[in-house]
Amino acid sequence: MTNRHTPSLPFAWRAPVAVAALMLLASCGGGQPDPQPVLKAAAVRQAPPVRAQEAFAIQDSAAPILSVGRALQFRLSASNAEGEVRWRVAAGALPQGLRLTPNGDLLGTAQRAGETWVEVEAVDAAGQVAQARLRFSVVEPDAAEASDADSPTRWAGRALRDPVGAAAGPDRRARAVAADGTPLADLPELVALLRTVPEGGWVQVNANLFNSVWTPADLRVWEQNFGGVGQPASLITAWSGFAWDSRRGDLLLFGGGHANYGGNEVYRWRGSTRLWERASLPSDIQLFRAGAFHAVDGPDNAPAAAHTYDNNIYLPVADRFLVLGGASYNTGGAYVRDNGSGGTRVTGPYLWDPAKADPMKVGGTTGSHVKRVAPFPEVTGGAMWQNRDAARYFAPTSIPGAHLQGCTGYAQEGGKDVVYMAARPPGGGTSTYLYRLALNDVGNPAADTWSRVGAWWDTPQGQTVCAYDPVQRLVVRVADKTRPFAFWNVATALTGPNGNADKTLSYTEASGELQALLSAGTLSIQNCGFDFDPVRRDHVLWCGADYLWRLKPPATVSTTGWTLTRQPNVGGALPSANVGTGILGKWKYIPNLDAFMALQNSMEGQVWLYKPFGWQPPNGTPAPVNQPPSVALSAPRQGDVVAPGQAMTVAATASDPDAGGSVVKVEFLENDLVVATLTQAPWQVVRNAPATGSVRFAARATDNAGAVTTSSTVTVQVQVPNQAPSVSLTSPQSGQTFVLGQPIVITAQPSDPEGQVASVSFFANGVPLATVTQAPWSTTWSQASLGTKVLTATVTDAGGLTANASAVSITVQAPPETGTPVIRVLQDGLAGYNGTRDANLYVWWPTTNLGARTNLADEYGSYTPVLRFAIFAREGGPIPDNATIVSAQLGLFKSTAYDVTLSAYRLLCDWNEVTVTWNACRSGTNWASPGAVGSSDALAIADGSGAIGWPAGWMSIDVGPGVRAMQQGAVNHGWKLRRTAGNPNLKTFWSREYALDPSLRPKLTVTYTVP
Repeated sequence: MTNRHTPSLPFAWRAPVAVAALMLLASCGGGQPDPQPVLKAAAVRQAPPVRAQEAFAIQDSAAPILSVGRALQFRLSASNAEGEVRWRVAAGALPQGLRLTPNGDLLGTAQRAGETWVEVEAVDAAGQVAQARLRFSVVEPDAAEASDADSPTRWAGRALRDPVGAAAGPDRRARAVAADGTPLADLPELVALLRTVPEGGWVQVNANLFNSVWTPADLRVWEQNFGGVGQPASLITAWSGFAWDSRRGDLLLFGGGHANYGGNEVYRWRGSTRLWERASLPSDIQLFRAGAFHAVDGPDNAPAAAHTYDNNIYLPVADRFLVLGGASYNTGGAYVRDNGSGGTRVTGPYLWDPAKADPMKVGGTTGSHVKRVAPFPEVTGGAMWQNRDAARYFAPTSIPGAHLQGCTGYAQEGGKDVVYMAARPPGGGTSTYLYRLALNDVGNPAADTWSRVGAWWDTPQGQTVCAYDPVQRLVVRVADKTRPFAFWNVATALTGPNGNADKTLSYTEASGELQALLSAGTLSIQNCGFDFDPVRRDHVLWCGADYLWRLKPPATVSTTGWTLTRQPNVGGALPSANVGTGILGKWKYIPNLDAFMALQNSMEGQVWLYKPFGWQPPNGTPAPVNQPPSVALSAPRQGDVVAPGQAMTVAATASDPDAGGSVVKVEFLENDLVVATLTQAPWQVVRNAPATGSVRFAARATDNAGAVTTSSTVTVQVQVPNQAPSVSLTSPQSGQTFVLGQPIVITAQPSDPEGQVASVSFFANGVPLATVTQAPWSTTWSQASLGTKVLTATVTDAGGLTANASAVSITVQAPPETGTPVIRVLQDGLAGYNGTRDANLYVWWPTTNLGARTNLADEYGSYTPVLRFAIFAREGGPIPDNATIVSAQLGLFKSTAYDVTLSAYRLLCDWNEVTVTWNACRSGTNWASPGAVGSSDALAIADGSGAIGWPAGWMSIDVGPGVRAMQQGAVNHGWKLRRTAGNPNLKTFWSREYALDPSLRPKLTVTYTVP
């Protein structure tokens, strides 16, 4: 074999020499067929031995990204197989044009763009079976997909001449500063280009092609799935993002990963020269666990390639590029390393030093570059990477578990770089939580500050992009088509495991375009880019081509009051609408330019700039500022009163103060919704008044430069006939019995369509008792005589209309004679009684309230039922406070099989039915010991026990000692029930919520006498 390495030639240019091996690769996820064949990986390096204890498993979770019309040859792999492995599709269908051979080769040409999941199965010679779900992503091909032939610029890693004549050195002087005081590189050539573009316009600014500076094929890593080398195109195609080095004016690109590309090299596009360069060479990689790779010189010297989503970010204070990873090569999971005990643990994140960038150096240590074709001794180590290895220094609860589908936002706090990152928590969950990293000392990872500052509750999950608003201290992210946006307020303190959960924000868009496009499937918001504009103080959403919106926050932090406005297309060149697997982090606000930057096309590396309306050119004479138009309503007038359905003329006056400016559109808003849009004067429409209430009108004018002004709101009142109120009695209940002299609380619930209740009058047998003029609408009657009483109430509204409540009948009876036993059954729904409260405590749901269940349960001690009754008059119960308790029996109806003995232990904590859990007695107060087993939770000695056999039926527990103690002043917090004998299997008893037969609810039968 001819040795590719020829010391007599300079490293900047080396003519390629063929070697005997042939490979085919998939477009975007590993490249196209390489015209310079290379050696098989097995010829130069053996994989490490498989651990005997590891199970047979499929190593892949995704195929490489496919381009429509491009051939694919991809070998699936399994670990710890015995003998030959046979493959098949177990569920789902492969993308049209692809097939899976029995030996695990994915072959064919994809015919249609889209994403699908397919379940594949592998069986080895020993009969071991493994299954895995594979994701197939097929994208439209990028234009101008060139061959992968090496060239002088690839060996140099940069253009051999400067087509724009600008200085290219990394010490480009920064004369401007950002709002936070960090230096900004001066980029006069780009500013000059932006001056030629109208506000709202685009310009492509790269002066060479991304693929012209790719790592030469001989220095790329060997991809075991392809049996060859991949293409760096995946750094743009495969779920990726870039970072913006504001000190140098450079776009920094790192990515690849998972099933697409194993190279961890860095590229940069220089704003000072408009040229792509390679900033490092890739490390060789090695397999250290099934499917998991790291750099050949170890995880402390360089990261593995990874999908980066919206995670890549530059830290201007530390002057470092922070790489969090996402879906790493080749597992699709977090960065991991050996944990020293035969397993793995997470590692990272990584910092890359832009000052050490060199196209001829490997990012790690000397000797870690790819040497499968030749040794290339002139390639030395750049020591560009630093592993912060957060898991070594910080508790798992304070650091993310994975950055799959994550995003980041930057802040500078106290002169330090701070990164807010939406990421998945440890433990393998897929929910998105918010974490904060403060970089305190670039040389000391242990000095970093990590914390979780936000949780997830119910917002849509999945691929996301986010941005940080330093004014309102909000991390705003995209969600899905049902709820497009959500945010965390980082000014809110984190309390508890679900504290400071993200909130869905509600926005208004006059045109409704975004929601219509999302609902129709024309756009997916999870494939868009999203970043914060600190000059105009809003967030900008870009979904490809001219799909661009501004999301404006309200003046104060709120989930409501946000407005969304699509930006007009002013004509001229546009980026492509093809967003592939997502724009994600390939859309950034550039403070050096007061413009937005987009990255497209995996071959060409197209860099686009978007010039916002109201552009403020840095380091130069400001362009004339467009003045917004003026607009005011001339009709109707504030306070006008109209009849229901009356036709109203709504008219506006509008003008534009700019020279040559004009009003191009006036929109009329009715109750904040656009009801008419006019493009020429006269600016007036006719509207009909609603049937009732009031209606708000406003006008919104737009000028020829896109500036918008909304008029003051005018409110018109609509008079309607006064409508009668209504009222109902809520207590006492019909059929309820009271003892002579016992206070009777009568409560009403009035309402009025106009919301103007003037008074409620109460009557007994037609005789007035009291009139109440404000809430609570209640009175106490203490002079009721013996007999049946018919209670009613009359409500009067502010207009004098009245309404009567349905009558309620109660009985007032004489107190029992002294010493005569009285039996009273306390059961919800019986004789107007409503004083039972019950709930289950459940060990496996320690923070979940089960107070609304229709049954109480016992099963192997995992449930603890609790229940209580309002017994005495001082508690709202029917038993006189001075009663002498003869007996008290607690009755429970068992609705299932199995025998059991339950004991009732008096509770000492004042629990709440709607907040009690296994851990908590009530909101804000925990049990002394979970499950209410602490000495201050319940008495250790039961008040009594009861037993029941196998069939369903009533169980009775003697709780007389407890009720006597309560009558004598002990607290009444009810009882907890615990099985003390009998079958441990699941048994249920009807609770107070059981509705089919109220007579089967829990009951307390009290026998008493009165002195």
